[in-house]
Amino acid sequence: YWPDLVRKVGQADAEYLAAVLGGAAYDAEFRVADAAACTGVTQASASKLVQRLLAADVIEQTRSVGKSVYYRLSSGDASVALQLGAPAVSAAAVSVPAGRLT
Repeated sequence: YWPDLVRKVGQADAEYLAAVLGGAAYDAEFRVADAAACTGVTQASASKLVQRLLAADVIEQTRSVGKSVYYRLSSGDASVALQLGAPAVSAAAVSVPAGRLT
C-alpha cells in the first residue's frame, strides 16, 4: 500500500503524512497546526501540504471547532500504508451486561 500512497501524493508528502499520523489510530484527526508541529515545517507549508492531500483524496475534512479545522484519512488503504492501528476503546465506551464477562 505504501507504493500506491507514494504514487498518489509523492514520497515527501507521504513521509510528512507518516510523521503527522505516526502511531495514531486509523481514525485519528489532526489540524494544520498539528501537521506543522509534527513535521517541523511552517504553518503555511503545512497548510499547503493539507491542501495537496485533500486534492489527492487522501484526507478529508471531518469537522470545524472555532477556527480549527480537523482532518483524517479518507481511505483504509492509506491507514494500511501508514500502519495505523485500531482506535483505542475506553472501558466507559463499552457496555457489557453484568455477568457476561467470565
